[in-house]
Amino acid sequence: MVLLSSTAIELKPQRINVLISSGLMAGVAAFLAAMLIAKCWGFSFNPDLKWHKSSNWLNVTFILLLLFCIVFAFWAEFCEKGNNLVEILFKPDFDPLKPTWASFCRALEAGVFEETNRYLTILALIVGFANSKYRVQITVIVSAVVFGLLHFTNLGGQDFAATLNQVIYAAALGLVLAILYLYTGKLWLPMLYHFGVDFLNYAVNGGIKAQVWSGTLSDWVSSLVSIGVPVAIAIWMMTGKRKLVIYENIERLLG
Repeated sequence: MVLLSSTAIELKPQRINVLISSGLMAGVAAFLAAMLIAKCWGFSFNPDLKWHKSSNWLNVTFILLLLFCIVFAFWAEFCEKGNNLVEILFKPDFDPLKPTWASFCRALEAGVFEETNRYLTILALIVGFANSKYRVQITVIVSAVVFGLLHFTNLGGQDFAATLNQVIYAAALGLVLAILYLYTGKLWLPMLYHFGVDFLNYAVNGGIKAQVWSGTLSDWVSSLVSIGVPVAIAIWMMTGKRKLVIYENIERLLG
């Protein structure tokens, strides 16, 4: 995986070189390794659980969850900027998008690699806390915290305040990404959503750039919304019939 993600490799044409240096090939390798790891642990790798008709499943819940994901991704990239609260919350800024091949590969790498890592973390947690009545809560929260902490690796390229904000935001979004998988049983859904969020971010910013934290009103409001809303959604999804669907999928994951 280190070899496949090495930036020292130079190939022609340039697109192939970017494909390797972006880490995408390492992400694919990690996905394949996860299948082997899960099998060695005695489980079938389940990136796509077969559809199971459950009396606790509600289509409206699934639609609302997807709607939140779409609206949240839109707001996080096109809003959260302005000089007052109304502009920050409700005024989108549609500057021309600037997608690049490098940002596409990096976003795809994040979607594949980081969600594969989430799957293995979730599997370890639901097995490790099998006897706890808070297994769902522990699994979702701890896997999200691990996901957030991974973003401290960005500290070398940006200041501490910006990195800390990114870590907390990633952990909050990680709650939703974990639930999206556990509620649907479809790992490709959080993979696709993760890719979309990152790629849209890169396209809006004109490429892969360091995060910036200036402590402005816009920074504080966007952070509070970006953290508070996913946490609220996660709490809602871990109650009632929604939690029962997650429990059913967990049992199916364990075979």
